[in-house]
Amino acid sequence: MEKKYTILLLFFLILCTNVFGTSVLTQSMIDSFPDSFVVKRDYVLNGQNIILPKGYVLKFSGGTIDEGSMTGTKSKIIASKDKNIFGLDIKIKGSWNVDFIYDQWFKFDTSRDFVSNTIIENILSLTDDNYKSHIYFGKGRIYYFNLPYNGRADLGEVISYNIVGGKKKRNYNELYGKKFDNLKVFTIPSNTSITLDAELCLNPTKQGVYFIFWEYGKKNVLIEGSGVIRGDSQTHIFAETFNADSKYYGELGNVINCFKCSNFIIKGITVADAFGDCIVFQGANLAEEKGRRWADGLKLENVRILNARRNGVTIGARNVSIKNCYFKGCGSDVIKGTPPRSAIDFEPDDLDVYPDLYIDSVVMQNCVFENNYIDVNSFKVTKEDLGHPAVTIRNCSFHSPIHINTSSWMRFENCYIERFNTENYKASVFVGTNDFAFLNCTFGSLQRNLQAKVYLQGRNKFENCKVLKYD
Repeated sequence: MEKKYTILLLFFLILCTNVFGTSVLTQSMIDSFPDSFVVKRDYVLNGQNIILPKGYVLKFSGGTIDEGSMTGTKSKIIASKDKNIFGLDIKIKGSWNVDFIYDQWFKFDTSRDFVSNTIIENILSLTDDNYKSHIYFGKGRIYYFNLPYNGRADLGEVISYNIVGGKKKRNYNELYGKKFDNLKVFTIPSNTSITLDAELCLNPTKQGVYFIFWEYGKKNVLIEGSGVIRGDSQTHIFAETFNADSKYYGELGNVINCFKCSNFIIKGITVADAFGDCIVFQGANLAEEKGRRWADGLKLENVRILNARRNGVTIGARNVSIKNCYFKGCGSDVIKGTPPRSAIDFEPDDLDVYPDLYIDSVVMQNCVFENNYIDVNSFKVTKEDLGHPAVTIRNCSFHSPIHINTSSWMRFENCYIERFNTENYKASVFVGTNDFAFLNCTFGSLQRNLQAKVYLQGRNKFENCKVLKYD
């Protein structure tokens, strides 16, 4: 009986083979091998969706699969890391438990006009929130991808508003909701590590809002390597509706946007050209949020943050370490910078409404700042009764202004500070500050009345500091 079954199966495989030597892989063939299937030749799916049983293993031994979709059910893949196993017209769906995932598995078109959204989505689809996977994007590939949304640029006109002080105050949080999911390009699942040595580049868009990596409630994510993730601040197509004074147009073109995430590590890569912020790590201030809101645990090490139109990095979280990072060109006039126009911004959104979003235990040290419009901005950093430094900044040189406003519990140690930002935000510098400390710092220039202001208010400290010039 088994011999007869084998002969029938072989005959069926022969019937499925076309004149070019490519076979059609069918659901019945997968079902005939209940645990695993060995891919020894090139297969097409003829536009069909193949569903793999739970824990099913695809073993690639010299063959490929293309032209259709495959839905995994905690399925696995065994293949050499440098072999092409999937074509350009494959779609990966479902859930997968793959230990190591290589971009070389996917056929690639090197032409400049090739759009790589599907390849990147397929690679990420081989991971799972509940399974530890490691993705490798190797050197030599540049992935150009599109923003899925291509509608009106003035999204501020379609979100709701309240009248505050006689003026419209837009509810920008609506842009984070499901209604605007097509502004979110990719998501890295929890428990995923990525070695990124390739480049991921957003094609120019007219949209002022996008989230290249939208991370909501994700945890245990590592991104490391020598690669680059780019937005479009230097190549943006400015729509007719653009108004440099309208925050809703270009406030939220973010590269890596993390809401209420935990345990994220980003090392070595370059994050550049955000139309808004390069990296956002904050708690969730969405009205419909339930339970925990805060973000916790971020490490940035040796990361290059370049040419963010709004902020290079925005922090509104707890337990954050930022070491040996390089910030350049953020908020500059060249890219039509939009406020706060800062290399790094310590500012939890809506702290007054959601008190558990306060910043705590943030340390930044040994970072380099170059040609930013503002180097450091802070606003309502933490709760006034925290009782210990929420943000400590050590051994950094700030050659562009720093702007401190309505903040508490910040500490600068052994820093060079060229000046406070009195030129552009004169009325708001050091308004409402409490429990600040400047220890062993050198100021390039300082206004005497501002120094007195620091001394007199809010238990601030100004100890063992040197002022090179008084204005």
